[in-house]
Order: sequence, then structure tokens, then C-alpha cells
Amino acid sequence: TNMAGEKGKPVYDFLVSAYANVNRRHELVLFSVQDNPPVNFRDSFRVPCSYRADMQIGPNRKVIEGFVHDISFSGISFTYDKDEISSTVGQSISATLRNNDGVREKSYKVAADIVRVQDWNNNKILIGAKFKNDDKNVKSIVAECQRKELRVRKLNGL
Repeated sequence: TNMAGEKGKPVYDFLVSAYANVNRRHELVLFSVQDNPPVNFRDSFRVPCSYRADMQIGPNRKVIEGFVHDISFSGISFTYDKDEISSTVGQSISATLRNNDGVREKSYKVAADIVRVQDWNNNKILIGAKFKNDDKNVKSIVAECQRKELRVRKLNGL
């Protein structure tokens, strides 16, 4: 159901409505689309990751530098400067991910298809991408990022 607003457009889309007893009173409880948290577009747990990325987006062969925002077994998100290059949903992306852990630099190559593009803070673009295939490199990166995240949480008492 919905409440009609200007020109019949819904003002509020209700998903669930029910009566509840609150302090011995009957109250109407409404949950709406607007009350739900943002959707997690990936079907697996995301891990924050701080790899640098040399990326090629779409048919453009220009290599741009960005950073991995987070990664999971099924996808990855990157941030990069808005004025570097434009990207759209459906384009492919190939990236070389680099991590310097203080001992040695490791690099991994990944290929993915862009499924989300949005403005990010400070003149940045955030792109979300789904991996094209199951890659053991991705599993290595996710495991490494998970270990780092767990160490940080342990140090912070979480």
C-alpha cells in the first residue's frame, strides 16, 4: 500500500503494517521501504581493503590509479578521482592490485564488470564491480584483508 502524494506518486511505500500492544495500548506499526537499511548488492561478506589499484575501465586503455574500498569473494569496489575518466554500469574493468606490507610488494590481477557507479566524497567516484570468474587471487586477497581486519579489531578490543 502507499499514501498518494503529488500527481499520484507514493509519498511512503509501506511494506508491513501491524497492530502491536505497547504499554497496554494498541498501536499501528508501519515499516516502509524508506526505513530499510541500504541494500548490500553483493552476496558475500565485504572486507575493507587498502590496496592501490592500477585500473583500465571500459574500452579506454588509459591506466588510472585508484584504491580498493572493499572486497569480497564475488565483487570489489574502487574509488578514483572524478576527473580521471568516466565509467558506466556494464563496462568491464581490469585492475592490478598492489599492496606494500612493509616487507615486499605483492600484486594481483583481477577482471570484473561494473554494476554500480556513484559519486563519493571529495571529488571521488566509487564503482562496484562483480568478478568475471572465480579466481584464486581473489581468495588470497580476501583472506589477507580479513586477517588485517581481525588484527585491527583485536587491537581495538572489538
